[in-house]
Amino acid sequence: MVKKTAKIKLLGIGNVDSFNYYVFEKKCGILKFFSDVFDVLGLEFDLYYEDEKRIKRTLKDCVDRHEVVGTMAIHKARADIFYGKDKVFLMVHCSNTLREKFNVKLGKLAEMPKFKDKKDVAIFKN
Repeated sequence: MVKKTAKIKLLGIGNVDSFNYYVFEKKCGILKFFSDVFDVLGLEFDLYYEDEKRIKRTLKDCVDRHEVVGTMAIHKARADIFYGKDKVFLMVHCSNTLREKFNVKLGKLAEMPKFKDKKDVAIFKN
């Protein structure tokens, strides 16, 4: 019997000019999730530290840390990951075509936030 892993909870999503940003709940499985979802962008996210011992990465090491995966010049995509105490922020820089493919895969692997009707959203006026 294959054990089904819980989906990573996506808390927020947005789009600004040439990049999308995503806010995830920081929990066990997020590193494996990045490894799975970055393949659409042609990026490789290593689950092990880059040393001769091949020690597996853990979330304990990922607090108040910024990590870059890929480069625009070589991979045509770049991911910036910001690890906080309780959340992980991801910024994806790539073409619109790649972003659409990334979002499709993300939709399959992540639990998407619920849409809030306009009546449920507070409106602030200056």
